[in-house]
Amino acid sequence: MIKEKVRLRFSKLDRARFLSHHDLMRIFARSLRRAQTPVRMTEGFNPRPRIVFAQALPLGESSADEIVEVELSDWLRPKEMIGRLNGVLPAGLKILSADLVPPKRAGAAVRCAAYEVAGFPPGEDFSPRVADILSRREMLVERLRKGNRQTADIRPGILSLRWDSGKLHMELAAGEGGGKGSPRPEELARHVLGRDPESPFEVLKTKTVLA
Repeated sequence: MIKEKVRLRFSKLDRARFLSHHDLMRIFARSLRRAQTPVRMTEGFNPRPRIVFAQALPLGESSADEIVEVELSDWLRPKEMIGRLNGVLPAGLKILSADLVPPKRAGAAVRCAAYEVAGFPPGEDFSPRVADILSRREMLVERLRKGNRQTADIRPGILSLRWDSGKLHMELAAGEGGGKGSPRPEELARHVLGRDPESPFEVLKTKTVLA
């Protein structure tokens, strides 16, 4: 029986950005055990902790604001849960806050997220290219999905876009299951640059907004 449902906000920075989503799930499950957190388990032959991440972060991207929800089988103060987990999580992962949510409420759904993208050539002003993108009614991109090329219009998902201090700042709508019309930070940054970068962009998610 669920006693509590806790929503944790955490950061994933530095070397932790190279953890895959699968690795992240395993690390949180192991850390919850090491922290002696009373996590509610699934039933069946292979019980697993009931933890749900609001959104999967692509490999190589950093985040200052990720969300995971954990169901507990016994009472535990949120502040105590923060302390326990931060004592066992590996470097680069840190719990920032913990809040109780109604146990029967559906899992957290992400409405949009804000990003900063660095890695552009120094000294260049990309404001005109940003203005051009914002003036468009549609922005078609080609993507390869399951071996097939598909065209997607990502313009409706670009909620805001600006160039400031050598970085690209954007707020992008989150599509269900990474829907084909959901913009991707690096994809949009390449359009602003006008070509593939000489080195990978540095993507930082700065905020996750729930629906």
